[in-house]
Amino acid sequence: MQSSTALPEFPVLERRPHAWGQTLVLCEIGGVEVRVLVLEPGTETSLHRHAVRHELQIPLGAVRAIVGPGARPIELPDGHTAFVIPAGVEHQFAAPPTDEPGLVVSLTFGRTAGKDRI
Repeated sequence: MQSSTALPEFPVLERRPHAWGQTLVLCEIGGVEVRVLVLEPGTETSLHRHAVRHELQIPLGAVRAIVGPGARPIELPDGHTAFVIPAGVEHQFAAPPTDEPGLVVSLTFGRTAGKDRI
């Protein structure tokens, strides 16, 4: 059975539009926010870092992660590797130009809603 990164149906607390797609906020509990980043095919997030927030990221499918210092691409097995991005570390995600959106499951710890983005 072939896996797909097609967006499943689930309850969403908030949708945050971006030039590259959208962030779906699924849950906020005690300083932890559970999100799904939905990147339109062929797009990428901006290269950015957070002053306070740490993030646990789980890219799904062929999404490429670019993580600092020096913002180097890192190779991840197809949808099966989680990694932590500490506060202050530059990072970016890029979706390949396919027919399906790129998805990243993201757990954020600390200040949320983009308030600490540098």
